[in-house]
Amino acid sequence: MCSFDEPNLVRFLGKGPNTENLILLVPWVSYLVIKNQKDALQLMVKKLDKYTNSPFSLVICHTCVTWSDANSYNFPTQWYDMLSKERKKHLLKIYMLHSGYTTQSVLSYFTPLASDKLSSKLEFFASITDLLKQLRLDTRNMLRKFPYVVQRAEELSLGLESPLSIFNTEIWILAQRLGREYKRFPLIPPALSRLLDYLESPQIVDVQNLLNLQPNATDLYAAVGSFEQLGEGYEIPSPAVGVALLRLVMDVHAGGLLGPRAYITIKNGLVAGTRLEELITKFQTITLELGQVHRDCIYCIVKTLRAIARRAHKNGMSVAAIAKAVAGSFLRPLSPDPYCFKAMEAGHAIVAKLIERPEQFLKAQDPPATAKVSSLDTRAHKSSHASKRETSSGTPKLSKSPSRRAREELESIARGVQPPPPRPDSESDHVTEEEGE
Repeated sequence: MCSFDEPNLVRFLGKGPNTENLILLVPWVSYLVIKNQKDALQLMVKKLDKYTNSPFSLVICHTCVTWSDANSYNFPTQWYDMLSKERKKHLLKIYMLHSGYTTQSVLSYFTPLASDKLSSKLEFFASITDLLKQLRLDTRNMLRKFPYVVQRAEELSLGLESPLSIFNTEIWILAQRLGREYKRFPLIPPALSRLLDYLESPQIVDVQNLLNLQPNATDLYAAVGSFEQLGEGYEIPSPAVGVALLRLVMDVHAGGLLGPRAYITIKNGLVAGTRLEELITKFQTITLELGQVHRDCIYCIVKTLRAIARRAHKNGMSVAAIAKAVAGSFLRPLSPDPYCFKAMEAGHAIVAKLIERPEQFLKAQDPPATAKVSSLDTRAHKSSHASKRETSSGTPKLSKSPSRRAREELESIARGVQPPPPRPDSESDHVTEEEGE
């Protein structure tokens, strides 16, 4: 049994115009695929087996291939040659996305796809939108099926002034655009989950002084360029690079991950002589004003910080040490401020409290494992679901479940309407802490 896995290599899109199975292939989508071509081919065969016993069409993204690399072209055709004659007859169409003129010439005249039977089935598309319209698929839902590397490459080719980038796009926007289920949250950017998984892995989480590691300038510049290009397909070379990339992703947000009001609240509280306990209470209100998807992303980051803190006896990263290391990524002034030193001392204590008791700030409900995030169905939850009792721990409730909140925010953005702020007094499920403490 092959343990190799690359979720972006093969994905099922749904049913096509002729009710055939639509399958998305992204050859050379990551360094993992390039380095493990044989394993990737086996994974491709395994995943496609259940879709090829009936009519099917292929969507092949040539975003990551190069005309000078024969393997990148032959990769899909190697799989096709392995099919039985019966299954080859089920192939209806081959839709080529992001194939340049050179690529189209190679495919049309010099590859196994140039046969008379297959060449008539080839169609070329320059944009994802045109492809989805041809396939009659919902562009809002299906856009998340295409990996970050494909979407960014398309926007670069279109010459957009601000193309999609991990380092200039807020985390909740990345989640709306690319988000997938992670740790039972419905919409988390895969690039973020890749970093979090890496830092939580057994061989990394015990590294001494983990969150204070810094890479040298050469390694950092190379990592930033590759990570911005490949996203979750990037192979993280060292713990120091992984920590630096996570900081950069968090530092995209003006005023920190918690928003500009976080630092201002601390500063005003210090000027007014507010006690730390009162500041913590105010922070609970501030975090509730963030969108549900935004809070889910923060919660995922906090879960990783908690996992690191649980290994403090190995890595030396206690909750206090972690809070001091990452507080500036959660909250900071928008401009130089003479109160910064004192304000950040209080900020360390608040971030430590956030790590210790995230449910008090985020009130995030882990949705059921069976939650479906690819649909924008807005049917109301059953009344019994909204009236569950609080647990004896007194965990507060939130306005809506993350899955429903994320769907409604997506619909609001699609209609051009600003999503309403969450209602702290509404009832819903309580937080279920699944970490082994």
